[in-house]
Amino acid sequence: MHVVNLHHVTANLAGREIFRDLIWNIGNRDRIGLVGPNGAGKSTLLKMLTGQIPLESGQIVTMPNIFIGYLPQDIALESGTLWEVASIRPRRLRAV
Repeated sequence: MHVVNLHHVTANLAGREIFRDLIWNIGNRDRIGLVGPNGAGKSTLLKMLTGQIPLESGQIVTMPNIFIGYLPQDIALESGTLWEVASIRPRRLRAV
């Protein structure tokens, strides 16, 4: 069973095409690692999944009650520990 589906997703960032016509399904028991060189789009993909970066085209669909957490690479802690910040319940991913 797929919990996240990316259908023909295209993303541009600063005039540069990052993904074109991306199709990706994440199953409910999948474990995922994103590996690639700097600038390949790993963080962009995660930000698209959390709704922080809009899609140029395509659609991201999730099953109900799916939450995706994202802890950025660079973080300024205003209060609390890194563990406390990382443990905050993520916002619900909405279908785009």
